[in-house]
Amino acid sequence: DKAIRIFPNPAFGFINIEQTFNERLSVQLYDALGRLIISTWMTDQNLSLPTRSYSNGLYWLKVGDQMPEKIIIVK
Repeated sequence: DKAIRIFPNPAFGFINIEQTFNERLSVQLYDALGRLIISTWMTDQNLSLPTRSYSNGLYWLKVGDQMPEKIIIVK
């Protein structure tokens, strides 16, 4: 079963992404206005994105072909 886990939410300094399979996945983080903040690749089963430099608020995280997920960033 292919699964992607995103935590913690709200994010306090980082967002962890885990996948139960090992595929190369695109990862994009967008702000509430739809502006691209981070674009990277997940090449392993785990990825940690630092969020300390971003303002508090609502963001959207898109991993691979999954629907974007709401992420709250809190400092």
